[in-house]
Amino acid sequence: MYSGTSNGSVFVYDLTSGLLHKELNIHSCEVRGIEWTSLTSFLSFATSTPNNLGLVRNELQLVDLLTGRSMAFRGERGNDEQAMEMIKVSHLKQYLVVVFKDKPMELWDIRTCTLLREMSKVFPTVTALVRSVSEC
Repeated sequence: MYSGTSNGSVFVYDLTSGLLHKELNIHSCEVRGIEWTSLTSFLSFATSTPNNLGLVRNELQLVDLLTGRSMAFRGERGNDEQAMEMIKVSHLKQYLVVVFKDKPMELWDIRTCTLLREMSKVFPTVTALVRSVSEC
């Protein structure tokens, strides 16, 4: 089991023993979500406190559990974005959707870390998202 903390860490627990297996210091701000991408890797995201314009620094990290290494999945985007609200990984772990507060959602290829599409500004605001069993 994984749990994110307000200081940017992710704790990995062994549920068989109930003990903490690993602590990973990944983010510089509060962890808001975690999604599995494979048996040995996961994505986690964090958002900073909003600045005076209501914009934040979003951190989206792809983490290798075996090595503990992480990489900035979306690169360095700076402090001038709408806050990430959620991330969802597709059933076959090929695609990632990133949902923002007041910005169109993004569709990414997980294997290549490539932005496939940013939805148009007229796309409806996403408030809930469930992954489909088929990869369409």
